[in-house]
Amino acid sequence: MDRRLVKLSKFLALLLRHQPQRFALALDEEGWASLAEVMEILRGLPNFRWATRADVVRVVEEGSGDGKRRFELCEGRIRAIPRAGGRREERAI
Repeated sequence: MDRRLVKLSKFLALLLRHQPQRFALALDEEGWASLAEVMEILRGLPNFRWATRADVVRVVEEGSGDGKRRFELCEGRIRAIPRAGGRREERAI
């Protein structure tokens, strides 16, 4: 997969899963955000002005090249797919 799309996938994870408040992105109780708002945030960032809706759809449908789907789209909304079991636990070595 194109390196730019991998970068986009990582940013979407930051935006939708880890730090939505950093970008003033409103998520509903199930983690959904407006795709239009996400696109507005992307257009406002110099490193992601190139990203189009088609690029976001491609990342959602194809993942980031590792065969894992991390996001889903539905009726103009996007979210990070909830992980089974929540966050990974750190293991003591």
